[in-house]
Amino acid sequence: DYANIELVVVDDGSRDETWTYLNQYASHESWVVARNEVPMGACAARNRAIRLANGEFIANLDDDDFFAPNRISRLLPAFQDGTAAVTSHDSFFSKQGSSRVWKKKAVITSNDLLYRNRAGNSFLTKKSYLLEIDGFDESLRAAQDHDVFLRLAECRGTIVTVPMVLHHIDEDEESARITTSSSKWIGYYDFYGKHKAKMNGKQRRSNLYIILKSKGKGSLKNIVRYAPFQFWPVELIARLRRLLSSLAE
Repeated sequence: DYANIELVVVDDGSRDETWTYLNQYASHESWVVARNEVPMGACAARNRAIRLANGEFIANLDDDDFFAPNRISRLLPAFQDGTAAVTSHDSFFSKQGSSRVWKKKAVITSNDLLYRNRAGNSFLTKKSYLLEIDGFDESLRAAQDHDVFLRLAECRGTIVTVPMVLHHIDEDEESARITTSSSKWIGYYDFYGKHKAKMNGKQRRSNLYIILKSKGKGSLKNIVRYAPFQFWPVELIARLRRLLSSLAE
């Protein structure tokens, strides 16, 4: 429902009919389409899209997720002085339908983000802010969204959450990416190494737990040993959800 939108799409070396489809819109005044002939990875594609965009603001969207129709019109008014980025609550869906809603903190600080990613993977921020931090870190093999949110918050202020579900994430695709990526834990470890010097003891343990969990070692013992107390309910509920899902199958 927000009319003044430019849609920037970067095809990262697809081998199907994606580029043929996108090319139909190459001359459309509100579309910008580009193609990497050789796949360069999600972060490189995102950074190219950021550079190509002509607008003042950027709202990123991965190709397996979708926005609510009123997302942009709701996020823009929440962007004020001292705001690094704006996000919203997220819903997760699967072949079985809507599964859960992630309700985020109203205001997320860089200190919050040193514990774990509390902001998600989709934001609205200024293009100039993203260029200021050199966009997505293409050297990271995971946690790229977390890294961007943290660096934005460090440079420009807080992340503000609009308390509405305005972003929908395909949980089947998300799970597939996690389980099929052998470098997932290495990416989390890279993030930890990059920002470790800023972390206190609790934040370091929290990141070590995320690394262990991504290696399939998110046991109750490791929750108690590494995860800060405030995250125990989230981790225990997640474990229960996985157990019920496996029993249902």
